[in-house]
Amino acid sequence: MENIVKQKACRQCGNQFPVTDVENAFYKKMAIPSPTLCPHCREQRRLVWRNERHLYYRNSDLSGKPIISTYAPHKPYKVYSPTEWWSDSWNALDYGRDFDFSRSFFEQFDELLKTVPQIGILNSNNQNAEYDNFSEQDKNCYLVFAANRNEDCYYSSYIWDSKNCVDNLNIEKCELCYECVDCFKCYNACYSERCRESHDITHCFDLSLCENCFACAGMRGKKFHILNKPFDKNEYQRITKDPLAIQKILQDYEGLKLKTPRLFANLINCENSTGSNLRNCRNVKNCFDAFDMEDCHYVENGPGEVKDVYDMSGGTHDELGCELVSIAYGYNLFSCLYSHNQLTNAYYCIACPGCQNCFGCVGLKNQKYCIFNKQYSEEEFSRLASKIIEHMKRAGEWGEFFPAWISPYAYNESISQERYPLTKEEALRKDFRWLDESERGSSIHAQSAADNITIFACSTCNKNFKIIEPEQSFYKKMNLPLPKNCPECRHRKRFAMRNPCRLYSRPCSNCQKPIQSTYSPDRPEIVYCESCYLKEVY
Repeated sequence: MENIVKQKACRQCGNQFPVTDVENAFYKKMAIPSPTLCPHCREQRRLVWRNERHLYYRNSDLSGKPIISTYAPHKPYKVYSPTEWWSDSWNALDYGRDFDFSRSFFEQFDELLKTVPQIGILNSNNQNAEYDNFSEQDKNCYLVFAANRNEDCYYSSYIWDSKNCVDNLNIEKCELCYECVDCFKCYNACYSERCRESHDITHCFDLSLCENCFACAGMRGKKFHILNKPFDKNEYQRITKDPLAIQKILQDYEGLKLKTPRLFANLINCENSTGSNLRNCRNVKNCFDAFDMEDCHYVENGPGEVKDVYDMSGGTHDELGCELVSIAYGYNLFSCLYSHNQLTNAYYCIACPGCQNCFGCVGLKNQKYCIFNKQYSEEEFSRLASKIIEHMKRAGEWGEFFPAWISPYAYNESISQERYPLTKEEALRKDFRWLDESERGSSIHAQSAADNITIFACSTCNKNFKIIEPEQSFYKKMNLPLPKNCPECRHRKRFAMRNPCRLYSRPCSNCQKPIQSTYSPDRPEIVYCESCYLKEVY
């Protein structure tokens, strides 16, 4: 059990937040001070660096050819295509510079970031999936974000190991799924939430090991059910093909969902852990959408093998790190971003795969003992890094993540706007930047990116969107109507269906036991502790 050793006031929002003895021990091990921002403000600051969904056409600053980029055309950065960035045609050491002790670290880092070429879009080992971002090993995919090892998937985010899926959010090992949220190992599922190992289901909520169910909630091991009532196969098929019956059923379904008790948090095979959508986790606190983690705090989107990491937004196979964004196979890192290949012993580094013992570097590949992209001997590196840390301490910079004003992305380009929505005026008051629609330039949604497409106007925002040929084939195969809304409006609707990555103290709706849940106390849903929930569904 963790004990609170101090309460601190967040430097940004003013709210009090605790620092525990376990957290203090972690910060001492990392040789960094305890945070000055509360966990939510820290996450908000990190997520300004994750532009997942806003892609643009611009020209490569190396070849001049058109490329896909997360950097709007007017942004003051050198941008290369992934192939160009990974090539040997340039060397990030050529941009090395001395550290100026008369100026702040972050001011100088901002200048370095604007000089060293940036990778246009973060994907690797993809095949026919050049419009995927924050992705690896995707094949035949289009506009899939924060996803790995998928095939023939479209318009989805946070999906893993899935095939032939369209318009989904946070699914894993699924096939032929449409408009599903938080589903695992489902097949031929549509408009369903929080379902596991089920197939041939439509408009279902919290099913496990079920098949041929329509508009059902909170069931286990059932088949041929409608509104949680059993039917023989022939009657089930007749009803689910009757449009008038379906309309009435869906009206009743919303009431059924609201009356169905919900588990306070989705924790599967977890020990001493808090958060939600966790699997196989041990000793994790306030973590979300992750599996196979141990001894971690304040991590979201951690799909596998993460240990001893605090404050991370996107990462896998990492150990000992703090304030990270999109890091894979990293060890002993602080304030590092966008490195998916063996970054070790690094502080304040961006996109430095395969590097070791680096401080304040950008775009290096397989280098050692570098500061501001300039290489030193091991002894010189240690001496200079220590001096810079002391300089940063005097300026109040040491231990802080990169400030938002350095990020290449405006607040409303980043997923901070999804998690912590602000108006333009609110964002500017908090020293975030804002990108007006007139400044966006050539967004990919405004141009045709594929042959054999159909253009529609979104019924919500009235913007044009396209339906590509593989997408049309999917709708025909699944007997689904064409969507009436653009991909962004569809995504926003799915995102609104999920609970926030935040815990609230509330009592169990049945036994009144205190619980930490993603359902706030003022919400209308019936929320049970684990014991009461298991008695209800089994």
